[in-house]
Amino acid sequence: MTRVYSAPHALVLGNLRNALLLEGIESEIRTPFLGAARGDLPFTECWSELWVLDDALARSATAVIRRALASSEPEAPSWKCPGCGEEIEGQFTACWQCGTGSNGL
Repeated sequence: MTRVYSAPHALVLGNLRNALLLEGIESEIRTPFLGAARGDLPFTECWSELWVLDDALARSATAVIRRALASSEPEAPSWKCPGCGEEIEGQFTACWQCGTGSNGL
């Protein structure tokens, strides 16, 4: 068995484990509840761990994890408010300055 990833939240590891299962890579999550010991133990020692059962698949598992963690949606481009000319970040659909929407309404 090989540890391929660790994170402070077991939910993240659950999602990554599902990604590995979709690729046919068997894995298990270890220490999912150790986070309750934070403060008594160093916080990085309390992180949950994702282990691949077959050592030969560890490299493939790492590649799957990298792809899963990479942003799957391209970042929306910034836009200029048609109402006041303010530059707005792409994830927003309305101007923070005047309330005009990205479609001009």
